[in-house]
Amino acid sequence: MDKLTDNIKQLKLLLGMVVVGSIIGIENSQAFGGVFGLEMLSIGNLIFLILSSFLIIKAIKTSDKKIRINLLAIELTIWILKYLFYKGGYVTGFAGTANPINVIYDFIAIGFRIWILISLVNRNKFKLIGSLLIPTIIVVLKINVFAFPWFSKKMWELEDKRIERQRIELIGNYSGTISELSSKQVKPIMLRIDSNLISIRTEQPFNLKEKYNFYLEYPNSGGIGTGNGQEYEVVIEKLNEDSLIMKFVEMYEEKYKLKLKTEM
Repeated sequence: MDKLTDNIKQLKLLLGMVVVGSIIGIENSQAFGGVFGLEMLSIGNLIFLILSSFLIIKAIKTSDKKIRINLLAIELTIWILKYLFYKGGYVTGFAGTANPINVIYDFIAIGFRIWILISLVNRNKFKLIGSLLIPTIIVVLKINVFAFPWFSKKMWELEDKRIERQRIELIGNYSGTISELSSKQVKPIMLRIDSNLISIRTEQPFNLKEKYNFYLEYPNSGGIGTGNGQEYEVVIEKLNEDSLIMKFVEMYEEKYKLKLKTEM
């Protein structure tokens, strides 16, 4: 009975670790480089939080030892797959190294799960070595083979394809109006987007060059520049077959708004 009670306490501790880790973001960290996202609010974080919590709570509630072992084995398998293919935090900072806080947390998370499982299957003599050796192997594998998450790579590949489709859709001739948002001046404008170049024809007093290099970083935003210091961020608000609305932003301030129609 004491062993069963200890096991329940361990599972409650594990549940608390999952919940707190998910809230602070380390349980399902997507950290990459110097970027730290709002993991707590991400769909992935919520899905994994619900999944792990459900399996652990079911394991706590059941009195059947075999069912408990199966539930925890499933949760461990899901956690390790998530760890290898989804979790970030292993290419961080300027040197692209693993975040030590992530590594320590993940080592403990794997080791604690294995400790509980080995206790349940009555293999206590392997408990210490198993909960140290197996996490070490998995963490080393993560650092050396899966540091760059497969999930993130696939998402970025999809984003690159969306950007390319958007870039192709933008190519063409447009006419319409440009307004300087600070002064509310409105003038006619003709604009041509040709691959990686924007050509602009408009009247003064707009401080615009004739041609800009053009790039997209995301499907609805990018930038234009002359290469000699004149740069604007581009924000695409609307793109249809027959119309385009976009803004030019300078130093985080919306500078110009363009309302354009496609020239057939």
